[in-house]
Amino acid sequence: MYGLLLEVVADVIREKFGENAWDEVKHKAEIPHVNFVRHQVYSETYMFRICKACSELLQMSRDDLMYMLGEAFVHRITKKGYSDILKILGRNVRDFVNGLDNLHEYLQFSYPKLRAPSFIVTEEDFNGITLQYKSRRRGFTNYVKGQLEAVCMEFYSTQVLIEVRSENMIGEMTCIEYRMTFDNSHMSHFVADRPKSSLNKNLYVSSSVFFHLFPFNVVFNENMAVLSLGASLKTIMDECTGRAIDEVFTIKKPPISFTYSNVLNHLNNVFELVTIENVGPNRDEIEESSNTLTLRGQMLLMEEWSAIVFLASPLINNLDEMAKSGLFINDLSMHDSSRELVLAGTQQSVELKLALDQEEQKTKLLADNLKKLDKEVKKTDQLLYQMIPKTVAQQLRRGISPVDTCKLYDCVSIVFTDIKGFTNICSGVQPIEVVKMLNTMYTLFDRLSDQYQIYKVETIGDAYMGVGGCPNESE
Repeated sequence: MYGLLLEVVADVIREKFGENAWDEVKHKAEIPHVNFVRHQVYSETYMFRICKACSELLQMSRDDLMYMLGEAFVHRITKKGYSDILKILGRNVRDFVNGLDNLHEYLQFSYPKLRAPSFIVTEEDFNGITLQYKSRRRGFTNYVKGQLEAVCMEFYSTQVLIEVRSENMIGEMTCIEYRMTFDNSHMSHFVADRPKSSLNKNLYVSSSVFFHLFPFNVVFNENMAVLSLGASLKTIMDECTGRAIDEVFTIKKPPISFTYSNVLNHLNNVFELVTIENVGPNRDEIEESSNTLTLRGQMLLMEEWSAIVFLASPLINNLDEMAKSGLFINDLSMHDSSRELVLAGTQQSVELKLALDQEEQKTKLLADNLKKLDKEVKKTDQLLYQMIPKTVAQQLRRGISPVDTCKLYDCVSIVFTDIKGFTNICSGVQPIEVVKMLNTMYTLFDRLSDQYQIYKVETIGDAYMGVGGCPNESE
């Protein structure tokens, strides 16, 4: 889990309940970090521990708390520079929901270890959309609900009623079905018949041109048989033609079983296919599944061919990976940025790695310094609370006038202790024995004072002074 989510949680608790509340939650949840770094990965258990502590300390149900945090997350990230991404996902709620599964694709470069959930539209009508959410995380049902409602209102000024229809576990995946009810009249633009151009009768593209234009396409029919491959893909996987596509590739994204009907139902999603077998000139000498090729792209139904074509580009991080896969720069498309991305990535990889290493060192140094600062602050607090009551110190920190912290109490109890014959005792034993005796006695007094909410005023020699009923009123 990236620090961005936890950072927002901390900000919300501080804002709504105060700094002291967040300190108590953090202590109860056993969170060792002073602050969260946005691009750093933290334990997946942090969110659950924080929510459990909040429920107990702040008297909130877990469902209400998660909904509030999901809603607040949207409002917060708009102030952290992510509003532009949300705005361009679509012109309306329908566009946004249909493109929601692709949102995390845009964040992969900033958050490379992101374990992205899946959002798939399973049903749609003029009254709304049925959305399926899949994730390896559990307990985020109301968190996602709060996010969806907040985005629809914040960016599309649309009130959406969201109902959780079902929640199931499929293997390690949490599968939740939401019914989003809203005015989905924009659907009419996609249902209505589109005007046909007269040019369609005269414009034809031969298959050879098509396969050269999209060198990494895969065409397969309803029987899942691979009919043809793009020109570049054919050079390294020619033997795959005629085989079942699910024997050649596995689906990495979206998380669905590889069937023809499933692909048809998810044409709005970005697909990632990974070769089952190794590719490249030395594939027989390489360890199993260590040199596979990943293709990312769009599935498109070609009614004239009675088939689906997968228009894709290879995901290649550097020139070394390209060489191992048996591909060359001229195998990549010229009409898109594939070549530029590979070359630019290779040229900047060294500088980027150095910059990331330096940033990690700075982050670690900052975290260490914050921990040291937190320890010093705690020491200062302990010293301060020995001089004045904790409630008074907190009021002074909030800027309240010292005079306004004064309060009249109707009834208080004051205790003074004195050791009879203390002077004679001191003259008859070693000094260290006197210190041990006083330490044992005052430690017991302090424990009793905490138990019965007695404020310890002062200890001088063998004298111990405490006050009951002030500043915390008690019986």
